[in-house]
Amino acid sequence: MNYQELLKKVSEYVVQFFLEHTHEHLYYHNLTHTVKILEAANKIIAHYHLDDRDYFIVSAAIWFHDTGILIAGLENHEVKSAEIAENFLKNSKFEKYKICYVNNSYRLIILFL
Repeated sequence: MNYQELLKKVSEYVVQFFLEHTHEHLYYHNLTHTVKILEAANKIIAHYHLDDRDYFIVSAAIWFHDTGILIAGLENHEVKSAEIAENFLKNSKFEKYKICYVNNSYRLIILFL
């Protein structure tokens, strides 16, 4: 599996998702916030020398972590974000058993945000 290519598709999808579901009242849960989280995570990832698969899992989880708020609002947006990620990954032919890695990473990530 080409994780770099799939991560590029994830980033393009999420950027477009934010553009299509813009909410002016969201000062924190927005694309800028997501990019800043990715930048911070990349420093940690570089320190620990994650392989391509693990880099993809963590990065994809970060990309999707606030997408649900654009659809469901603040309440339970984490669950909706996980659903959006799962649907995208299924449609991208990502291995089903690895989707749970992204969703579990996502759950860990939201604990620290």
